[in-house]
Amino acid sequence: MQVYNLMPDDKTHKSSATFQYTVKKGKDQVMQFKETSAEMKQTGDQVTSSGFCLLQRCHRGSTVSR
Repeated sequence: MQVYNLMPDDKTHKSSATFQYTVKKGKDQVMQFKETSAEMKQTGDQVTSSGFCLLQRCHRGSTVSR
């Protein structure tokens, strides 16, 4: 997922974004995963989140919603 036009903080001159993923199987939540732009070392005006770490932990038959 790519996010554009993030506004930088006036003091730090860095943007801040949080991505939260929820994995469900049917109506049941299997897991939840959260990552920030700082953890991804992407603090500019655009961020690309692959969700790769999350997908490695998914079980067959699970669906990912973002």
